[in-house]
Amino acid sequence: MVREYRHPITGGIVGISSIDNFRSKPETFVSDLYSLLWIYEGSGSLDIDEAEIELQGNQILFIGPNQKTQFSPTATAKGTVINFNRDFYCIEIHDQELSCNGFLFNNIFQNLSLTLSNKQVRYFNSTVRQMQQEMDDRNISKDEMLRILLKILLIQSNRLLRAQTNFEEHEEEFMREFSQLVEKHYKKIKSVNEYAKMLGMASASLTKKLNLLGKPTPSSIITERSLLEAKRAILYTNKSIKEIAFDLGYEDPYYLSRIFKQKTGFSPTEYKTKSQKRA
Repeated sequence: MVREYRHPITGGIVGISSIDNFRSKPETFVSDLYSLLWIYEGSGSLDIDEAEIELQGNQILFIGPNQKTQFSPTATAKGTVINFNRDFYCIEIHDQELSCNGFLFNNIFQNLSLTLSNKQVRYFNSTVRQMQQEMDDRNISKDEMLRILLKILLIQSNRLLRAQTNFEEHEEEFMREFSQLVEKHYKKIKSVNEYAKMLGMASASLTKKLNLLGKPTPSSIITERSLLEAKRAILYTNKSIKEIAFDLGYEDPYYLSRIFKQKTGFSPTEYKTKSQKRA
């Protein structure tokens, strides 16, 4: 059963459905919504932007707008999906409230997976049931109540995920800030020095700090984010590589083609052909 609320004026959308509904989409699926996948039982794997995540019970996955998802052929999953769009709750605007932009969503370092304890399962289940009840009832201020309940889920997810990482709070905040900056500026700014300036440090210090945290070099991170967007444009638009290069801030389309081949092993045309055959 699919439950959905749409605000008649703002166009805000929040919905709750079975994961079966999510899986009924095309094999390779891209959405313009934020999604929380709560998996009660699962096996196999889910690819998010070609990064494989093993499925298991009591697991929550976070998928942002335009991320490509694909279940493995043998994957099985039972659970619930909560979707919402930016018009219903914009995590960028409300980042000071939640601190999940660049952490739960828009995380350039990894796609995050959260494991729930039995106590946490009961907490999440109670909140989701309240959201479902709110959608079914005819109440005033429905949108605000649903927004509050969604915030509760996101805040709880944020707390749990931070508790399950091995980083200090200042390290998490540094990675989140760098992640936000790259997500915001990668199309126009490719210089490591410029990002270091925005973070108030030298480029060598930025590289060293990421290395100490076990992360790739900042130049690699910036390039990989640009290539991810190039892959999406190649697969889901009819733009030429020249147009894609221009959109991503590369003056020389041949340079983009070269680094694309170097990183993926395929030319842009070969990559599109290969992906279409898989789908």
